[in-house]
Amino acid sequence: MKSNYSVSVFMRYEKISKKKQDAPVVVQIYRDGEKTQKTIFRIKPEYWDEEKQQVRKSHPNSTEKNLQIKKAIIDCEELAFNTVRVNAESGVNQIRNNIHQKASSDFFEFVDFQLEELENKGSISLYFKDKAIMKKFEIFLGKRKLPINKFNSGLINRYEKYLLTEIGNCRNTVTSNMKRLSKYLRLIYKKYRLDITQFPFQDYKMITEKTERCYLSLKELSQIIELEYTPNNERYDAREIFLFESLTGTRIGDILKLKWRNYNRRRLSYIMDKTDLPMNIKLGGLALDIVNRRLRKNRKKNKGKVNSNDYIFNVLPVDIDIASNKEIHRVVKLVTAKINSDLKDIATEANINKNISTHVGRHSFATQLISAGVDIYTVSKLLGHTDVKTTMIYAKVEQTRIDNAMDNFNKYITK
Repeated sequence: MKSNYSVSVFMRYEKISKKKQDAPVVVQIYRDGEKTQKTIFRIKPEYWDEEKQQVRKSHPNSTEKNLQIKKAIIDCEELAFNTVRVNAESGVNQIRNNIHQKASSDFFEFVDFQLEELENKGSISLYFKDKAIMKKFEIFLGKRKLPINKFNSGLINRYEKYLLTEIGNCRNTVTSNMKRLSKYLRLIYKKYRLDITQFPFQDYKMITEKTERCYLSLKELSQIIELEYTPNNERYDAREIFLFESLTGTRIGDILKLKWRNYNRRRLSYIMDKTDLPMNIKLGGLALDIVNRRLRKNRKKNKGKVNSNDYIFNVLPVDIDIASNKEIHRVVKLVTAKINSDLKDIATEANINKNISTHVGRHSFATQLISAGVDIYTVSKLLGHTDVKTTMIYAKVEQTRIDNAMDNFNKYITK
């Protein structure tokens, strides 16, 4: 007869994230020399009590985290017990299959498990994006249950019509939603080896429409720079953050999280949130002036020293070193929304008739670099893109540069 199974919890120190400096806490089932694991959550090693195999009380959410551990242990013990009871010869592979989402035929049950995995991996932005997409789909269906055999092309066409006519989504938003639904459904087909010829998105066309990306010219950026704001002005921080993004191409989420430990001798070094790529940016001109003004203020506050754990742009109300990924995501969204609201007023005061937001700064940076003759591959590196095709979309070349190129071409031809 096969030996009994055992369930344990521990931290995988070898999986420490370079960006967050946290590691996964996993629940493991061991049986007959084989094992399977599932991540419960991630925390920094200093909060993990190796002896007690639990989260230390110094962690702000220790009670909640330790309850998660207890629940994970109970769930795994119950699942392993029931698996072995049904078949005494069941090994780890069968237990693993049951842990990693029982072979359910329901679309939402499968997606919920995948969303949990995204959250555990720290992919919080994608987690919230996909969660919202699934909630919209659920509202359309009127229930959170959809057998796979009911997910067909007719349903897809009805949902597309619903998004376009009843919700009023634009074509690109509809396509974005459909791509995520298709991805999860394809994972189900692959995992359970379903007949791919019956895949309902097989003949669905993912249509995208070209859109004009808003950006500011150098003249318009100068109009914002020339606004006479003092540090006491309620829109002072919003303007400086927007200008910094326009001058460095740094994403708003990364700007808000920058601390003085990321700055050293005119250089910013950080891990980009969206791509996990290491960024090293040399500052100059106005961007350097903005940082130096804040550096002097920080030194004054800390009696001549710089606190490396203080934010450069001190607008986030939570500490990213302590708060959960969900809380950080929520706060960044709230602060970004406030900055975007301020930017509407800033545009009005600067006599700019454009709907500007934080991301317009990034568009402006890319566009001005290309207009200045910087090659597209260098621009791609500065923006932290993993694919130069993305840069081609972001960086809209000014019409004047296109016109000048044609003028020069025509002069050359007529010589």
